[in-house]
Amino acid sequence: NTILLQEPLKVGTAWNSPSGSASEITAMDATVETALGTYAAIEVTTTEEDTITKSYYAEGIGLVKETFTDTAGTYETSSTLDSREEGVPETALVQAFYPDANVMGLEIAEVNVAFNTNDVTRKTLTDLFKQIPDVEYGRLIPDSASINSLYLNEDGRVYVDFNKSLVTDMNAGSSGESLLLQGIVNTIGTYYGVEEVVLTVDNEPYESGHFSFDKDEAMRVDMGDVIE
Repeated sequence: NTILLQEPLKVGTAWNSPSGSASEITAMDATVETALGTYAAIEVTTTEEDTITKSYYAEGIGLVKETFTDTAGTYETSSTLDSREEGVPETALVQAFYPDANVMGLEIAEVNVAFNTNDVTRKTLTDLFKQIPDVEYGRLIPDSASINSLYLNEDGRVYVDFNKSLVTDMNAGSSGESLLLQGIVNTIGTYYGVEEVVLTVDNEPYESGHFSFDKDEAMRVDMGDVIE
Protein backbone atom coordinates (compact mmCIF):
# COMPACT_ATOMS: atom_id res chain seq x y z
CA ASN A 1 0.00 0.00 0.00
CA THR A 2 3.00 2.31 -0.37
CA ILE A 3 4.10 4.06 -3.58
CA LEU A 4 7.89 3.84 -3.66
CA LEU A 5 8.69 6.19 -6.55
CA GLN A 6 6.61 8.43 -8.78
CA GLU A 7 7.27 10.42 -11.94
CA PRO A 8 8.33 12.99 -12.89
CA LEU A 9 11.72 12.06 -11.48
CA LYS A 10 12.85 15.45 -10.22
CA VAL A 11 13.34 17.21 -6.91
CA GLY A 12 10.01 18.33 -5.47
CA THR A 13 7.81 15.59 -6.89
CA ALA A 14 5.57 14.59 -3.97
CA TRP A 15 2.82 12.02 -3.39
CA ASN A 16 0.69 10.40 -0.73
CA SER A 17 0.30 6.63 -0.44
CA PRO A 18 -2.85 4.72 0.54
CA SER A 19 -0.94 3.64 3.65
CA GLY A 20 -1.06 7.26 4.85
CA SER A 21 2.60 8.12 4.31
CA ALA A 22 3.75 11.26 2.49
CA SER A 23 6.79 11.08 0.19
CA GLU A 24 8.89 13.53 -1.78
CA ILE A 25 11.95 13.32 -4.02
CA THR A 26 14.49 15.39 -2.09
CA ALA A 27 17.66 14.82 -4.16
CA MET A 28 18.58 13.47 -7.59
CA ASP A 29 22.33 13.12 -7.12
CA ALA A 30 22.88 11.67 -3.63
CA THR A 31 26.12 9.70 -3.25
CA VAL A 32 25.71 6.32 -1.56
CA GLU A 33 28.64 4.07 -0.62
CA THR A 34 27.93 0.34 -0.37
CA ALA A 35 29.90 -2.89 -0.20
CA LEU A 36 29.36 -3.24 -3.95
CA GLY A 37 30.53 0.24 -4.87
CA THR A 38 29.47 3.88 -4.87
CA TYR A 39 26.22 4.90 -6.55
CA ALA A 40 24.57 8.14 -7.59
CA ALA A 41 21.02 7.78 -6.30
CA ILE A 42 17.61 9.40 -6.09
CA GLU A 43 16.74 10.28 -2.50
CA VAL A 44 13.10 9.87 -1.44
CA THR A 45 12.03 11.18 1.97
CA THR A 46 8.93 9.52 3.42
CA THR A 47 7.18 10.82 6.52
CA GLU A 48 4.81 8.70 8.58
CA GLU A 49 3.21 9.33 11.95
CA ASP A 50 6.40 8.94 13.98
CA THR A 51 9.09 7.94 11.47
CA ILE A 52 11.07 9.63 8.71
CA THR A 53 12.60 7.30 6.13
CA LYS A 54 15.15 8.26 3.48
CA SER A 55 15.34 5.75 0.61
CA TYR A 56 18.03 5.81 -2.07
CA TYR A 57 17.43 4.32 -5.55
CA ALA A 58 20.27 3.81 -8.04
CA GLU A 59 19.57 3.49 -11.76
CA GLY A 60 19.82 -0.10 -12.94
CA ILE A 61 20.10 -1.41 -9.37
CA GLY A 62 17.11 -0.25 -7.32
CA LEU A 63 17.08 0.36 -3.59
CA VAL A 64 20.66 0.64 -2.26
CA LYS A 65 20.19 2.26 1.15
CA GLU A 66 17.55 3.30 3.68
CA THR A 67 17.82 5.34 6.88
CA PHE A 68 15.15 5.52 9.56
CA THR A 69 14.77 8.23 12.21
CA ASP A 70 11.97 9.03 14.61
CA THR A 71 10.34 12.43 14.25
CA ALA A 72 11.76 13.44 17.65
CA GLY A 73 15.29 12.75 16.41
CA THR A 74 16.17 10.39 19.27
CA TYR A 75 17.43 7.48 17.14
CA GLU A 76 18.61 6.59 13.66
CA THR A 77 19.11 3.22 11.99
CA SER A 78 20.12 2.36 8.46
CA SER A 79 20.47 -0.56 6.05
CA THR A 80 22.76 -0.64 3.00
CA LEU A 81 23.03 -2.97 0.01
CA ASP A 82 25.52 -5.72 0.83
CA SER A 83 25.07 -8.27 -1.97
CA ARG A 84 23.18 -8.74 -5.21
CA GLU A 85 21.78 -11.82 -6.95
CA GLU A 86 20.59 -11.89 -10.55
CA GLY A 87 17.83 -14.05 -11.99
CA VAL A 88 16.06 -14.56 -8.65
CA PRO A 89 12.38 -13.53 -8.89
CA GLU A 90 10.37 -12.07 -6.06
CA THR A 91 7.34 -14.15 -5.17
CA ALA A 92 4.05 -12.50 -4.26
CA LEU A 93 1.04 -14.32 -2.84
CA VAL A 94 -2.03 -13.32 -4.85
CA GLN A 95 -5.56 -14.21 -3.81
CA ALA A 96 -7.42 -15.04 -7.03
CA PHE A 97 -11.22 -14.95 -6.96
CA TYR A 98 -13.11 -16.87 -9.67
CA PRO A 99 -16.60 -18.37 -10.23
CA ASP A 100 -17.09 -21.90 -8.93
CA ALA A 101 -17.87 -24.76 -11.32
CA ASN A 102 -21.64 -24.21 -10.96
CA VAL A 103 -21.39 -20.41 -11.29
CA MET A 104 -23.12 -19.97 -7.93
CA GLY A 105 -20.44 -17.98 -6.14
CA LEU A 106 -16.74 -17.16 -5.95
CA GLU A 107 -13.96 -19.47 -4.87
CA ILE A 108 -10.49 -18.32 -3.77
CA ALA A 109 -7.11 -19.69 -4.79
CA GLU A 110 -3.88 -18.49 -3.19
CA VAL A 111 -1.35 -18.31 -6.01
CA ASN A 112 2.39 -17.69 -5.68
CA VAL A 113 3.22 -15.37 -8.58
CA ALA A 114 6.87 -14.80 -9.53
CA PHE A 115 7.95 -11.28 -10.51
CA ASN A 116 11.32 -10.68 -12.14
CA THR A 117 12.81 -7.20 -12.37
CA ASN A 118 10.95 -5.15 -15.00
CA ASP A 119 8.10 -7.65 -15.29
CA VAL A 120 4.90 -5.77 -16.11
CA THR A 121 2.20 -6.40 -13.51
CA ARG A 122 -0.67 -6.05 -15.98
CA LYS A 123 0.78 -8.81 -18.16
CA THR A 124 1.32 -11.10 -15.19
CA LEU A 125 -2.25 -10.57 -14.00
CA THR A 126 -3.57 -11.05 -17.55
CA ASP A 127 -2.02 -14.53 -17.58
CA LEU A 128 -3.44 -15.26 -14.13
CA PHE A 129 -6.93 -14.15 -15.17
CA LYS A 130 -6.84 -16.40 -18.25
CA GLN A 131 -6.07 -19.47 -16.18
CA ILE A 132 -5.86 -19.88 -12.42
CA PRO A 133 -3.15 -22.53 -11.85
CA ASP A 134 -4.44 -26.01 -10.98
CA VAL A 135 -8.11 -25.00 -11.38
CA GLU A 136 -9.63 -26.36 -14.61
CA TYR A 137 -12.56 -23.92 -14.58
CA GLY A 138 -10.54 -21.06 -13.04
CA ARG A 139 -10.88 -18.42 -15.76
CA LEU A 140 -11.89 -14.78 -15.45
CA ILE A 141 -11.26 -13.44 -18.97
CA PRO A 142 -11.27 -14.93 -22.49
CA ASP A 143 -7.97 -15.93 -24.10
CA SER A 144 -8.39 -13.02 -26.53
CA ALA A 145 -8.67 -10.45 -23.72
CA SER A 146 -5.78 -8.46 -22.28
CA ILE A 147 -5.16 -5.58 -19.89
CA ASN A 148 -4.26 -2.34 -21.68
CA SER A 149 -3.32 -0.43 -18.53
CA LEU A 150 -3.33 -0.91 -14.77
CA TYR A 151 -2.38 1.60 -12.09
CA LEU A 152 -3.02 2.67 -8.52
CA ASN A 153 -4.22 6.28 -8.53
CA GLU A 154 -3.75 8.95 -5.86
CA ASP A 155 -7.50 8.78 -5.10
CA GLY A 156 -6.93 5.33 -3.58
CA ARG A 157 -8.57 3.50 -6.47
CA VAL A 158 -7.06 1.08 -8.97
CA TYR A 159 -7.87 1.79 -12.62
CA VAL A 160 -7.79 -1.17 -15.01
CA ASP A 161 -8.52 -0.96 -18.73
CA PHE A 162 -9.15 -4.07 -20.86
CA ASN A 163 -9.36 -4.50 -24.61
CA LYS A 164 -12.83 -4.98 -26.11
CA SER A 165 -12.49 -8.77 -26.21
CA LEU A 166 -13.33 -8.81 -22.50
CA VAL A 167 -16.91 -8.00 -23.50
CA THR A 168 -17.25 -9.40 -27.01
CA ASP A 169 -15.79 -12.83 -26.18
CA MET A 170 -16.99 -13.25 -22.59
CA ASN A 171 -19.89 -15.62 -23.45
CA ALA A 172 -21.63 -15.51 -20.06
CA GLY A 173 -25.14 -14.85 -18.79
CA SER A 174 -25.89 -11.96 -16.46
CA SER A 175 -25.17 -13.92 -13.26
CA GLY A 176 -21.96 -15.37 -14.69
CA GLU A 177 -20.80 -11.98 -15.94
CA SER A 178 -21.51 -10.45 -12.54
CA LEU A 179 -19.33 -13.07 -10.83
CA LEU A 180 -16.54 -12.69 -13.40
CA LEU A 181 -16.44 -8.91 -12.92
CA GLN A 182 -16.55 -9.27 -9.14
CA GLY A 183 -13.75 -11.84 -9.32
CA ILE A 184 -11.57 -9.43 -11.31
CA VAL A 185 -12.31 -6.56 -8.93
CA ASN A 186 -11.74 -8.66 -5.80
CA THR A 187 -8.44 -10.03 -7.12
CA ILE A 188 -7.08 -6.62 -8.15
CA GLY A 189 -8.43 -4.80 -5.11
CA THR A 190 -7.05 -7.35 -2.66
CA TYR A 191 -3.66 -7.36 -4.40
CA TYR A 192 -3.35 -3.57 -4.19
CA GLY A 193 -5.06 -3.27 -0.80
CA VAL A 194 -7.86 -0.96 -1.99
CA GLU A 195 -11.65 -1.02 -1.75
CA GLU A 196 -12.57 0.33 -5.18
CA VAL A 197 -11.60 -0.59 -8.75
CA VAL A 198 -12.59 1.36 -11.89
CA LEU A 199 -12.91 -1.07 -14.80
CA THR A 200 -13.03 0.24 -18.38
CA VAL A 201 -12.84 -1.19 -21.90
CA ASP A 202 -10.62 0.61 -24.43
CA ASN A 203 -10.75 3.69 -22.17
CA GLU A 204 -14.56 3.76 -22.18
CA PRO A 205 -16.92 2.87 -19.32
CA TYR A 206 -17.71 -0.84 -19.16
CA GLU A 207 -20.87 -1.69 -21.09
CA SER A 208 -22.36 -5.01 -22.16
CA GLY A 209 -25.80 -6.41 -22.77
CA HIS A 210 -26.22 -6.92 -19.02
CA PHE A 211 -24.25 -4.15 -17.30
CA SER A 212 -23.43 -0.52 -17.93
CA PHE A 213 -21.23 1.79 -15.82
CA ASP A 214 -20.90 5.56 -15.77
CA LYS A 215 -17.59 7.33 -16.35
CA ASP A 216 -15.24 6.77 -13.38
CA GLU A 217 -17.85 4.62 -11.63
CA ALA A 218 -16.08 2.11 -9.40
CA MET A 219 -16.90 -1.41 -8.30
CA ARG A 220 -16.19 -2.24 -4.68
CA VAL A 221 -14.32 -5.24 -3.38
CA ASP A 222 -17.16 -7.44 -2.07
CA MET A 223 -16.85 -10.81 -0.32
CA GLY A 224 -20.60 -11.43 -0.25
CA ASP A 225 -20.45 -14.03 -3.05
CA VAL A 226 -17.40 -15.85 -1.71
CA ILE A 227 -18.13 -19.49 -0.91
CA GLU A 228 -16.84 -20.40 2.54
